[in-house]
Amino acid sequence: ATEITAHNYRIMRYIQDHFHFNSYFLNHYHLLLYNTHHYLFANAVIRNAIGMSIDRTDIVDTILEGNGRIANGFMGIDSPYHDPAAPPLPYDPGEGVAILKSDGWTLDPKAGVLVKNGRKFSFELLLNETSEIDYRVARNIKLNLSQIGIQVTVVPVPFEKLQKRYFQNTDFEAVLTEYGGAYDGPERLLEGWTPLINGKSSGGVFNSPEV
Repeated sequence: ATEITAHNYRIMRYIQDHFHFNSYFLNHYHLLLYNTHHYLFANAVIRNAIGMSIDRTDIVDTILEGNGRIANGFMGIDSPYHDPAAPPLPYDPGEGVAILKSDGWTLDPKAGVLVKNGRKFSFELLLNETSEIDYRVARNIKLNLSQIGIQVTVVPVPFEKLQKRYFQNTDFEAVLTEYGGAYDGPERLLEGWTPLINGKSSGGVFNSPEV
């Protein structure tokens, strides 16, 4: 059995004499992927403000029960191309709110949601309907962001439909997904993050030669 849930792992430890556990970290990470063509997520500063408002330590400690680490870049924590000196984005919802306010978002006290130019800061978060962990993470994100005035609607969908909506596509607002880091060679990043295939890529379209 591979990639068992933290909950089942905890239960199995009570009868650990019947099992052999080989614990290790997988060379991929889970991420909240935004559609940067959407007006809410076009600005990287705003995306950072959202990230600062999500308590990832709590996700690792409570949902994964310690069986995870916080990523701080798309290379992969144990990648030889990873910069160990680069700190993860801090959990600082107060600073996140300040950034959003500086961008013109104000809290509607009646609705309890941020608004700007008559639009609410509200988006759909897609996830694989069969993933118990992703659903719990999505609910955690929803709760975190609701505390700063962002409305999140969690939308579980079948995996095939999920892939079609965001893979080389922009038919989504945000999605919980996973991606592999660069371990064997940096070419993995070139394939995943630059527009080589039909002008699109699987991870994101970056034209910067440095990226």
